[in-house]
Amino acid sequence: MLRSICSKLMSAFPIVLMNTALIIIILFFTGIPVKAQVSVSGSVAFVTKYIWRGYNIVDDPAIQPSLDFGFGESGFSANVWYSAGLSKRDKNGAADELDFTLDYSTSLANGAAISLGFIYYTFPNQDNFDFGDHATPEIYAAFTPGVPYLSPTLTLYYDFNLGDDLYATIGIDHTAEAGEGSVGASALLAYNNGQFGANSGFSHVELSVFAAIPAGAFEIAPSLTFFGLFEDTVNPDNEIYFSLNVGWSF
Repeated sequence: MLRSICSKLMSAFPIVLMNTALIIIILFFTGIPVKAQVSVSGSVAFVTKYIWRGYNIVDDPAIQPSLDFGFGESGFSANVWYSAGLSKRDKNGAADELDFTLDYSTSLANGAAISLGFIYYTFPNQDNFDFGDHATPEIYAAFTPGVPYLSPTLTLYYDFNLGDDLYATIGIDHTAEAGEGSVGASALLAYNNGQFGANSGFSHVELSVFAAIPAGAFEIAPSLTFFGLFEDTVNPDNEIYFSLNVGWSF
């Protein structure tokens, strides 16, 4: 199984290389001195199932490694993220996902903040992979008004290919110190305007509890998330999954 997953990761390498090069080109032409300011962190998450925006993508355990690149005080960051099912590869392999994100975030007055970004989703394990049929670009904008304690955030997404519509969320969260780590909870309400064939309307609520536990050079972050579904065209069932994330900085 591990050999199979490694093989899929290697087969996705040309896509990783191409999109990483694209991110570097964008950063170069925006005038950011990438080499002098870059910082790198990573994580690996183990999830009992992969639920995305209420959709049940993989109904079995999955591994989800991630790399984050920061560029000093420029406000720019980049991320490369992968998901692969750990079992039933004949069924779940086609859902393997490799995503690339470029984000610009900045603070405003009175604790407010905005983020603007671009996500490129790819599904490299599809038969006869084609960028038109098995990849999709999305832009997003997020606004946090700086309200203390609950940190409300409104985020708008627009997909230009496979999803071909708007998706929006409004969420709140609160984190508190607990010893050397932290604990917290979050809630999110989602509106799907027809992405990926869903009927337009409020699609689900998302409720999470989470913790962060420092462990030397690492941070261990368990979480439990519940999805309460309103829209059968997204998912006819409510969902719950557990995640264990291990992160580190280079």
